[in-house]
Amino acid sequence: MNVLISGSEGFIGLNLVKSLEKKNINVEGIGRRKKKSSIKYKYFQYDLLNKKDFPKQINRNYDVIVHAAGLTSHFDIVKNKNFRKNSLKISKKIYKFFDQTNSNHLIFLSSGKVYNDNKNNKIDVKTKTNPKNKLGKTKLKIENFLKSKLKKGKLTILRIFLVYGKDQNKKMLIPEILSQIKKIKKKKQKNLFLGNLSVKRDFIFIEDLTKIIMKNITQKPKYKINIKNVASGHCISPKEISLSLMEKYKVNAKIIIKKSKIRKDEPHI
Repeated sequence: MNVLISGSEGFIGLNLVKSLEKKNINVEGIGRRKKKSSIKYKYFQYDLLNKKDFPKQINRNYDVIVHAAGLTSHFDIVKNKNFRKNSLKISKKIYKFFDQTNSNHLIFLSSGKVYNDNKNNKIDVKTKTNPKNKLGKTKLKIENFLKSKLKKGKLTILRIFLVYGKDQNKKMLIPEILSQIKKIKKKKQKNLFLGNLSVKRDFIFIEDLTKIIMKNITQKPKYKINIKNVASGHCISPKEISLSLMEKYKVNAKIIIKKSKIRKDEPHI
């Protein structure tokens, strides 16, 4: 089996590469930055916003193409004024490539943020999509584009909720909390600062996520268009995470709300 991953040097992409290699599945990757990881796999540096066609040396005989490229950090998304436009451009480029290859299965890593606030109700794939923030609106737009354009093969949309694990971007919630706890232990800061204390969200461990993606890669999809929610099924607030981690690392500090960290567009999911 041959698999191509866009954004293969990103957090999810790289962990997926590792998992595929362990199963002796041939995996290749593509991304706009130079390869930084020490993992040995075929990687093509190519900017998906480039108007030129894909490099000729890229294989056209992939069984599955996984579209994992894109920003996920709230800070990076808000900072990037062209996030929506560029995300759609990249996805259109990936679909065009998929359409030109022998691949018969495209997997798009979407987001659980395509849903709105569901504070008291459980979410399933029948739940109405009504995104509240920039990431959710962009992912839903890409989903709709891919569904409307699909001419051949199968499409799987994996709506992933929040992820955590080793080597994650330091701007993400859990790494940021751990970084602050480290500073408190070293007496470089006294208190722990957070924004949304009570917004409950679902976190899935990266290794559990890659197992699920792997299953969708290796098994034949049931329908032409397959939509699945990928989550742990348990919700937790930033305050609860912080208290648990402070107890684990034996740190005693006040949790203080910092206005600059408050995200008004963060839904209860």
